[in-house]
Amino acid sequence: MKAERYTAALKQKRDITWAAATTKAQTFVAGLRNDQKTDIITGVGTGTRYCAYQTAPVGSYPGLCLADGPLGIRIARDVTVFPAGVNAAQTWDRDLILQRGVAMGEEFKAKGVHVALGPGLNMARVPEAGRNWEGFGCDPFLAGEAAFQQVTGIQSAGVLACS
Repeated sequence: MKAERYTAALKQKRDITWAAATTKAQTFVAGLRNDQKTDIITGVGTGTRYCAYQTAPVGSYPGLCLADGPLGIRIARDVTVFPAGVNAAQTWDRDLILQRGVAMGEEFKAKGVHVALGPGLNMARVPEAGRNWEGFGCDPFLAGEAAFQQVTGIQSAGVLACS
């Protein structure tokens, strides 16, 4: 499995130009009241089922489901707990980390999640930090390469990766 394959797949999914998307978004937002804009931007609290947070559905906009986390979907049944980021990075295997991202993205998509709140991109500079293991370690090059592969994999499934 090669990164180029997934990068090419992402490019093929783009069936609208940036200019057309911008015009569409501006037209939609122009028709919203201030309270509707606020609900979309700030969300409507904790979600249901797999959503840690949700944005409000407004008009033709269905809202977004945002779900934790860096190791897969948190607080859900029939999902995988993937190896910690620091363990995945220590393989130094770009294709393996990409496959991990693809599998995560597919699980998020299958559960109806639009935005995966991960991967964790914190640099492990302070050993006492409690969530260092979710990230890809303290080496900037390794962490950057691992993050690229993970994000590419998640987004190849049509889920936004957000750290």
